[in-house]
Amino acid sequence: MLRDARTIPDRTLLQVDLCILGGGAAGIALAREFIDKRQSVLLLESGGLDFERGTQSLYAGGATGTVLEEHSPYLTKSRLRYFGGSTNHWEGMCRPLDAIDFRERHWVPFSGWPIPFSDIVPYYRRAAELCQLESFSIPTADSAQPSELPRFLRGASGLRHLLFSLSPPTRFGEVYRKQLVEAANVTVVLFANAVELSTNAGADRIETVEARSLTGKGFTVGARKFVLACGGIENPRLLLASNTADTRGLGNGHDLVGRFFMEHPHLVAGAFCYLPPSTSPSRSLEELMGSSPRSRTAIGVSERLQEEHRLLNCAVEPFKMARRTKVGSFMKGVASLVADIDLGPGKAMEPVYGRLLVRAEQAPNPESRVRLSDETDPFGKRRARLEWRLSELDRTSVEKTLECMGRCMGQAGGARVWVDPTLDGSWPRTYGGSHHMGTTRMHSDPLKGVVDTHCRVHSVSNLYVAGSSVFTTSGFANPTLTLVALSLRLADHLKASLSNE
Repeated sequence: MLRDARTIPDRTLLQVDLCILGGGAAGIALAREFIDKRQSVLLLESGGLDFERGTQSLYAGGATGTVLEEHSPYLTKSRLRYFGGSTNHWEGMCRPLDAIDFRERHWVPFSGWPIPFSDIVPYYRRAAELCQLESFSIPTADSAQPSELPRFLRGASGLRHLLFSLSPPTRFGEVYRKQLVEAANVTVVLFANAVELSTNAGADRIETVEARSLTGKGFTVGARKFVLACGGIENPRLLLASNTADTRGLGNGHDLVGRFFMEHPHLVAGAFCYLPPSTSPSRSLEELMGSSPRSRTAIGVSERLQEEHRLLNCAVEPFKMARRTKVGSFMKGVASLVADIDLGPGKAMEPVYGRLLVRAEQAPNPESRVRLSDETDPFGKRRARLEWRLSELDRTSVEKTLECMGRCMGQAGGARVWVDPTLDGSWPRTYGGSHHMGTTRMHSDPLKGVVDTHCRVHSVSNLYVAGSSVFTTSGFANPTLTLVALSLRLADHLKASLSNE
């Protein structure tokens, strides 16, 4: 069933088994798992079926930090508030996290998921189907076998060939709308903004959620279980803005809600040059890297090198640079690379070159966080304020990763890497991938995380969180595939839990 919150009579009480707040990839993936089950499900979506400026403006808030400009519009530009959520502008890049991302790494503070990588692998396969991937594979643990690397790098040890599968991309709100609307036990309510999570006297159980539309009408939802699936900014904002009897908010007894905000720093930080053999002088960069219409490839360094050099996980993607492009120091850097390569017998005179885009992991940082600002939204609730803080480990990992790649490529004979010298001591122009992670992080110890291994808020017996806000570490991979996999895992847990109550 599909309903419009603006037509629901004021002060109506809707009673269901499961209430999901948020109609993005996480919420839709979760709701689909209950189609035709015995449990009744209500999915609340703040927006409609299309983009509307009034609803989008509810995301407004302050954003500052290491690489954000003053008065940055990051909070409104990096996500979408209508059915399907940010899959409505998603490029479709899919890749699981690596096994190393789940492990505790002694050189990465606060690392180590409370669940093993093997626990999520079966859900990755189900998530790949939801994301409509034609091909999918679980990444290898360490250095690629020689046959897996692009041909021109097969003499380089310590490098990994990284594959990103491409979703069409799947617009979850369009592709799965019909299934949800036609399900007898699922109701989707549009234009319904969750403004307050109301608890019992002990604040250890959610009793109702208050929802309102921008027209002023409101209703409440009672449920046996509630799931926050509103994204890495709104999930902590709602928790911090609820439980007004405690100024710390809900589920925040240890001051962890909103902390450990992680993004994927993206920056062009170097250049790459390769002289192909004279027998194939016209090889393009795409051919060299092995890209295809349904996949993109990148290069990373092995787990061994990550540990040896104390590096975070990074993906480095060479991309084409026009020969006459005026890019200042980058062209000078490429010229120095060409001059450095031996033009001996069997080498082509025409180099293949490009700039290097780094998609970097950010280390968990408790000072990188979402707070409540003093500004309020149309419902009288305090807006979010983001402080995105990058650390020295984040910057040096990018710099040292490129240096390691350069040494490994040099072993292969025909390739060179130039590292942007401005990266030594500062950040070049850097932006985020619009990937909001870590603000309700998962940990088995309530002193170290907001949710437990089943994504339940430690201090609230019937409240769960879905989405990338539960990530303990971020890896470098786009988060959509992983957050869908975790939502499917949560769905299995909730189905069993609701059936046993």
